[in-house]
Amino acid sequence: MRVLDPSIFSGWQWHCGRAEGLAACSPLVHILAMSFDDIMPPMPGQRLARGVCRALLQFNFVTVEELVPTPGLRVDVMALGPKGEVWIIECKSSRADYMADQKWRGYLEWCDRFFWAVSGDFPT
Repeated sequence: MRVLDPSIFSGWQWHCGRAEGLAACSPLVHILAMSFDDIMPPMPGQRLARGVCRALLQFNFVTVEELVPTPGLRVDVMALGPKGEVWIIECKSSRADYMADQKWRGYLEWCDRFFWAVSGDFPT
């Protein structure tokens, strides 16, 4: 399993430090606090990823959606379990989406376990 290099965060500026509070945050933070669902409804794969994250939370996993472990790869859900295990879950909203996925093997070196998540009406 590969480990994320912390140097990718160098140069980032954190504008919302604890001492300053929310008032010192960028105006963008205040805008982002609004629901994006009001502006643009989530796509089927995004709704599925949200459901996966909620389900994993019940088992004490911490999740991140649309994480980029390395250039050219973007996982739908990466989860860190209570025992330190790393899971990647790819969410597929249709058979065509599943069949077109050519990058999933590249995710294997970034996790301990890999899963596919599909909706209840996915053809089997």
